Amino acid sequence: MIEKSGIIKHDEVWDGKILITGDFKVPEGVTLRLMPGCEVSFAPKAGYRYAVRQKHLDMQGSMGMGSKPDDDACLFVVSGRLITGKKGQKKIRIGNEGWNGLFVIAQFEQDAVIENCIIHNAYCGLGKFHGRHMVVRHNQFVNNTIGLTFYMDIDVHDNVFSNCGTAIAGFDKGAAKIHNNKIRNSRDAIRLYCQSADLLGNALTTSATGVELDLSGFVSMKGNRVYSGNNAVKVKGITEAKIEGNKIESLQDGISCDENAQAA
Repeated sequence: MIEKSGIIKHDEVWDGKILITGDFKVPEGVTLRLMPGCEVSFAPKAGYRYAVRQKHLDMQGSMGMGSKPDDDACLFVVSGRLITGKKGQKKIRIGNEGWNGLFVIAQFEQDAVIENCIIHNAYCGLGKFHGRHMVVRHNQFVNNTIGLTFYMDIDVHDNVFSNCGTAIAGFDKGAAKIHNNKIRNSRDAIRLYCQSADLLGNALTTSATGVELDLSGFVSMKGNRVYSGNNAVKVKGITEAKIEGNKIESLQDGISCDENAQAA
């Protein structure tokens, strides 16, 4: 097993088993390639203290999350380029008990693509905070407090989220395309507080909220299957939503809107 920590200075290719023993960063201008079948795990209680942690990990206040990030757990930060696998190749595994998450901070030169990974047991499995558009496809997110969060434009499709607190959370100026994902055995499926969103063909099974929308722009929700133990679809704030052709089941509320929201 190869051990890594700190900031790498040159392009690297990882294969086999990698143990990250402290916060790890891929800086701007540097490329890290993860080969098919690579397994990246994290040593417990071995973190540095990148400033990004408190700024972007303390999201549970606005989302009502019960747990908090661990200040001593490892963080995987990408400001350069991360190359993962392709559909059909052996999955890349990232995670183990007690790490904070994989955060794509910049990537201004080109779109970021995260594909064919199993990201598991993190506080926030994958986060996108600055830079260009990101594509997240053909991944599995398992046992994360938050599966995926974003503050910028993103395309999320054909992923599986299971046993997460909140599977997908979007904030700020992000515009999201969320298509053909499966979310199951999670408390909340999709919670969006961002610019706009297009939800198409997703299958959601949750114990609390299926979809919560509190956007400043327009959202389209079509052809989704939502089963929720509480609120299937909750529209808040000044959201303008077009909701049609969905199969919605809930033990309590199907579709609910507050007085400021508009849903057709």
